[in-house]
Amino acid sequence: MAATTVALLGTIFTFADTLLFSFLNLSKTAYGIFTGGTLHEVGHVIAAAAVSGSDAVEIAIIVKLTPVALLVPSPLFYEFSE
Repeated sequence: MAATTVALLGTIFTFADTLLFSFLNLSKTAYGIFTGGTLHEVGHVIAAAAVSGSDAVEIAIIVKLTPVALLVPSPLFYEFSE
């Protein structure tokens, strides 16, 4: 049930973000950061950012995947910093 709720809300907010693009008047970079930071799933991020163009999609993917890329270095840094 929880996974269904997350997927359904992600889909709803994907459409909401695409509608907000025309109202917020953001640059492609800002919109990519916005979608990458607000949507939960990578597929939803790509779908929402595609409204603005490939530049926004690239930035949105980078914003979305940066925390994933830091999953290994962060604990190692924490472990050796003490």
